[in-house]
Amino acid sequence: MRKNMFGRLWGGSILQMVFTERLFLFLVIAFILSIFYINNRYVCQWKLIEINRLQSELKETKRNARARLSELMGDSRKSLVEEQLKLQGSELLDSKCSTYIIHDVN
Repeated sequence: MRKNMFGRLWGGSILQMVFTERLFLFLVIAFILSIFYINNRYVCQWKLIEINRLQSELKETKRNARARLSELMGDSRKSLVEEQLKLQGSELLDSKCSTYIIHDVN
């Protein structure tokens, strides 16, 4: 029986059997769905790679922004500004009175 089935499969006569004719449409649909599944998986992996790349780029950008902000905050400290004014020989002094906030009422 197995030898006969192998002969039919090898010879191509299995394609003429009623069982194979009924399953032909199912096999075609299964093949098409498997191609769509593989393609979808491939696209999903590329999107995940892109997401990971963008997340690492965002982290690096945030780190650079923090570094620049700390540099700017350090440069604009009151003590450093006073020191720069003294080095340049400016006659500006600290104000004796406190600052006032003026709110614009419309």
